[in-house]
Amino acid sequence: MSSINESVGQNGKNAKEDVRTIQVRLNYWIKQGKLPDITELVVDGLCGSKTKKAIGAFQTLYLGSGSADRRVDPNGKTLEALFQSTLWKQVSDALYQAWLKAQAAAAQAPPPPPDIDWVISAKEVGDIRKNFGENALAWARLPPKGTEVMEFYPQKNTDRIGTLFGWKSQTPNTACVANPKQHVQFLEMLRDDMPFWVQRSGGHNRAAIIFQYNAACVIKDYRGFIMGQKMCPKSAYYRLVGINKDVIFNMFVGMFQLLSPMGLANAASSSGNIAEILNKMSEGITGIKWDDNKSMVDNLRNFKWPWMK
Repeated sequence: MSSINESVGQNGKNAKEDVRTIQVRLNYWIKQGKLPDITELVVDGLCGSKTKKAIGAFQTLYLGSGSADRRVDPNGKTLEALFQSTLWKQVSDALYQAWLKAQAAAAQAPPPPPDIDWVISAKEVGDIRKNFGENALAWARLPPKGTEVMEFYPQKNTDRIGTLFGWKSQTPNTACVANPKQHVQFLEMLRDDMPFWVQRSGGHNRAAIIFQYNAACVIKDYRGFIMGQKMCPKSAYYRLVGINKDVIFNMFVGMFQLLSPMGLANAASSSGNIAEILNKMSEGITGIKWDDNKSMVDNLRNFKWPWMK
């Protein structure tokens, strides 16, 4: 009996000299017609699918159907059997053909998807649990299929947080240009209900209406970018900042043109024109009007933003 130094076949070491030894011996059985429907192997020392299939066919027919692991080990039963001159079949021709048919079907089937190497570090676990709650953590622990997003009611900070957007991706390098290494991201959105903004604006209804409207618009925009387009929160943020800058820029360009000498040439009075502009802007954004009994300066002076004490 010949010998091999290391295993040959499925999950074997497959050293070239060992593979050649097994290929030559398999060809002996094939040429004798003792391995039906198995074609002669090229003795190249490379253990490919044909060599593994031939090993499995030999094991199935001569060692029994439960022995077909498609591998030959040093001093193993398959190696010993290969170098005998004659062996009795251990299974029927029908079972042997069924094994061959199963091998052919497996070869044509698409390969199973690779296991996802999805690891949430201990620091990420702590940060997500602390900042976003257990529901967000449970969702983040599950490996995604591609890029996944989710919106859910936050379990923490519900006195000020209205909704929570979650984003995770197997390939953040391509799915999130803004944070190419951050595979899990969350974004909390402030509430968009009127009582909340009345409280935040210190009871100033005009400010509350503006902020409530803006909050609702921002949530809607983020929902479209993150939930609709599966854009990561930071990329969505940069996109919205860019849009807002364009809007503000164009607004100021329009104001400058309108308030320029040429723009005011046909106006009855500059003060009336300015007041009308501000009034229309306020109506378009908030649905309310400035106090006409107060000057523009007094209107702006009395308008308190949420961060003002």
